Amino acid sequence: MSNKIEQEFQQKKEPVRLNKYLSEAGVCSRREADRLIQSGRVSVDGKRAETGMRILPGQVVRVGKKVVSRQDEMIVRAVSGLSGPRHLHRTAG
Repeated sequence: MSNKIEQEFQQKKEPVRLNKYLSEAGVCSRREADRLIQSGRVSVDGKRAETGMRILPGQVVRVGKKVVSRQDEMIVRAVSGLSGPRHLHRTAG
């Protein structure tokens, strides 16, 4: 739990909307998360998720068979070329 967002989520113990959680974990946008939830591909604690539901720290979120956590969040690095423009590269962190 070296991730600052994950630590804040664990400390607050307040529910977070599932689409926001998926978005911040780098899975997809909030709107795409709503589509995934509606299609039945997202589960929370083994039960089919519902649009608008909120989750608490400790609950297990899955998209398909993959467990999602905010620790999987994408890290964006800016890399400067010697003579070219700056490029953004995403890597899993």
